[in-house]
Amino acid sequence: MILRRSTMGWLGLPLLAGLAFASALHNPFVYDDSVAIQENSLIRQLHLTWLFFHGGLSSSGFAHGQFRPLTLLSFSLNYLVGGENPFGYRLVNLVLHASNAVLGGKLLQQLLLRVPWSHGGPPLTEPSATAVALLAAALFVVHPVDSLSVLLVWKRATLLVTLFSLLAVLSLLWLRREEARPRPLRRVALCAGLWGSQLLALGAKETAAILPALLLLVDLWPRAGWNPRQAWRAVLRLQWPTLLIGVAGAIFLLTRAAQVVPMGRWVYCATEAKVIWGYLAMVMVPSLVSIVYDVAPARVGDGYVWLASLSLLGVLVFAVAMIRRRPWLALAILWAALALAPTSTLVPIPLLMDEDRVYLALLLLWVFPAYLLVWWAGRGHAWFGRPAARVVGAVLLLVLVGFTLARASLWCDPVVLWSEANERHPDSAIAATNFCAALTAQPERAQQAVAICQKAYERAPDDPNLQFNLTKAYVGVGAMTQAESLVAALLARGQTSPQLLRVAGHLAWYRDRPADAIGYYRQALADLPLDLETAIYLARSYAELQQTTEATSLARQIDHWVLPGDVALHLALAALHQSIGWSDRACAEYRKLAPQLATLPIANADGRALDAACAALGRRPGPLGIGE
Repeated sequence: MILRRSTMGWLGLPLLAGLAFASALHNPFVYDDSVAIQENSLIRQLHLTWLFFHGGLSSSGFAHGQFRPLTLLSFSLNYLVGGENPFGYRLVNLVLHASNAVLGGKLLQQLLLRVPWSHGGPPLTEPSATAVALLAAALFVVHPVDSLSVLLVWKRATLLVTLFSLLAVLSLLWLRREEARPRPLRRVALCAGLWGSQLLALGAKETAAILPALLLLVDLWPRAGWNPRQAWRAVLRLQWPTLLIGVAGAIFLLTRAAQVVPMGRWVYCATEAKVIWGYLAMVMVPSLVSIVYDVAPARVGDGYVWLASLSLLGVLVFAVAMIRRRPWLALAILWAALALAPTSTLVPIPLLMDEDRVYLALLLLWVFPAYLLVWWAGRGHAWFGRPAARVVGAVLLLVLVGFTLARASLWCDPVVLWSEANERHPDSAIAATNFCAALTAQPERAQQAVAICQKAYERAPDDPNLQFNLTKAYVGVGAMTQAESLVAALLARGQTSPQLLRVAGHLAWYRDRPADAIGYYRQALADLPLDLETAIYLARSYAELQQTTEATSLARQIDHWVLPGDVALHLALAALHQSIGWSDRACAEYRKLAPQLATLPIANADGRALDAACAALGRRPGPLGIGE
């Protein structure tokens, strides 16, 4: 009976994950997913996967300086199977989240059977350890603080690094269990699992550089029958490959880091002390979870920063002091501190607060509310005993599922998502920028987009995404003069981001200045050589100036790439083919677009049909939605 209940509990974790996130499977791509997946040409061609191992993440320059080849490879496989349909990408994220819940529960179970709550006390019995681990894993799987990694497909990196980290730690624990009954083949397989999982974790996300420290923490932790001082040779023999891989990975990742943060390292560290307490507040109050957070950099005279920093230091000192007296509590705190170290210590990261960073870090801490409920349930059959505890546990899970469902519903529409974020954080430039972008995509709301963008631009005039969206908003309302003035002013100030140069090229192209457009496009492609939109309009500019050789050469290169499913981009490619005399290819592009453009009267591949198609469109396709 106990075995049957345990099996049902483990099978229930994926079902609980499905209950919390199934409604989000049909959500569109929003936020980082738009540039990391929807507009990313790299993931559309498997023969280019070698670029992932050279630091290439996206054709638009998104996430430049990061190294996540395994994550990008998974996106490529998603595209190979289901194209641009978000459902497949989201389903993979959900499966990974459910898998992490099961593996996380297994890890907690193994640790609860080894590490006692107090010095001299016995570890939990197997039924109690299983019950606590299952309930802790259930809290992990439905709490909104862990939902970002599922809702935002780009956060698959967090899901994958957690998956392989859990596999590595479990392999280590099973290896230690095998020492009592040595079986060579099984031991070899577990060693391969340990070191292979570490390498895969490094390929998924940079934070895996801290995994050797987590493995060493678990391996050296005091428990019954295990004395690392007496078995130091066994520890060294097993741990030196993980340490070697970790050091080499950390050096490699640090040498490739290209993210610039205008903040001193110690200022960043003090700021993150506030952020960590913010994460804990979100665990206690799930309604605090949001898509953006207003985090002010630490200042010397800020009393809250000093209080947060000293309190955090006190917790760490307390954890070290409690290693013998309260082994489990100390282990959970030090695990969380190490897991947060890559993003919350002396390596500054532009985004100060992002709750997916606590996905793995808080895993052991979920045991405490779970243990409290299990302990309460075992008190007896009185009113305050077993039945009430089960009811409280069920209600708690249902409430957390409700919060997660409510958050998932916001992601069904980018305008709704960023409108809510803009209302909650009216001073956030990130919220305003993305709200502006969402509104710009809807022509009927162009005036509102201009107002939002202008307000955000006053707060963050150097944000290239905001500059691009404000220009698009001006174009959307027909304010071409303001758009050109803005771009000219930014270029005069030395703002030469590839996105801004692309906009400048588009405006020059619209004003029938193809020579100027060529200059801007070539500068943009120098930084982003795989930006297909810029390449297409550079080729069209060559064609406008009758530079057929250059236009044809570039068009041949473009035809080796798979374009995103953007109608405007495919129209531009069809127009390019038509302008250089490739009528058959132009017709093929137009035919692909016929379902989206029902007024396109293409019946055959001769020139008259092409003329009729252009006439039906009413204009030649132009950049930024600009028609000629």
